[in-house]
Amino acid sequence: MADTRVVNGNWHDFAAFQVFGDYVPIRDFHVVVRLVLQAQVHDTVLGMRARSEKPLDPTLGQMCIRAGLWMTERCPCTFVYATTEECLVLVPPDRVATPGATMAAHDALTSLFAARLARLSGWELEVSGALYELPSLAVVRRLFVGALESGRRQTLRRSARRLCAQLRGRGHAIAEGDLASAEAQANMLESHGVKVESLPEWWWTGMAARRSPTGAELLDALPDGDGFGELIVG
Repeated sequence: MADTRVVNGNWHDFAAFQVFGDYVPIRDFHVVVRLVLQAQVHDTVLGMRARSEKPLDPTLGQMCIRAGLWMTERCPCTFVYATTEECLVLVPPDRVATPGATMAAHDALTSLFAARLARLSGWELEVSGALYELPSLAVVRRLFVGALESGRRQTLRRSARRLCAQLRGRGHAIAEGDLASAEAQANMLESHGVKVESLPEWWWTGMAARRSPTGAELLDALPDGDGFGELIVG
């Protein structure tokens, strides 16, 4: 099961579509694999890198995005949405049409994402995977749009949590209560020179890529709402 320490209401809304273990896929349903960096390991790596990296470690965040987008070129993926800490992959229906194929796709994507991120960063970051089987492309679009919008709303908390991990790595004592409110999160970031409103767009929304007749198409300026959903084709 995916690690979701930063509460993401979008995934609670789609919990009914999550599947566990092997099963016989339902005809014409769509499979999405969610890949998430394991929070404790991720925080440890942020702390170990902290003395040589900028606040929030944007370099590691970019590497996570790059590892996700790379899979569009190397794996059977229809659409990939990648952020600084997770990745969503829409798997082509013909790749998960037989018994056992869905779990095989899940395991392969999880391993490839983790391996690519390790190669880019030089660090072993544990990745958890979760499977979702969705009845229509419209529901797929709602899931991806919800992930983008929820991730944007969580930018302040996510950024403050990353900074706390870095500060702990530098020997500072940081309590969970220090992140109890949005005001506390903003104050902590500002006290270390981070202005959330000045963070780049990719930090807020992530990036996406999709398969095209000529290969992979990078989507680095993502629209909000239905505009993002319309980028996803079956």
